[in-house]
Amino acid sequence: MSIEQYVKERDETLLSLDKEKIVAFYKKYNLPYAKKDKVFWATVYKCIFHMNTSTAQQKLDAECWLIENGFTTDM
Repeated sequence: MSIEQYVKERDETLLSLDKEKIVAFYKKYNLPYAKKDKVFWATVYKCIFHMNTSTAQQKLDAECWLIENGFTTDM
């Protein structure tokens, strides 16, 4: 798998906002992820905010979620 294919799969998975799909992706690639729900979603929304493939609306939604839940958009 090329890096381009991996990034495409990652972006599609995160943008789905489907927790089961996201966790399956993390497990498939042996990636660590937060077990606490609020922290899990904060990492997802931070990624969405910083991804090049996110639309302006997706970035705005991510930023709003982060701010409303006491997080920043900083990485």
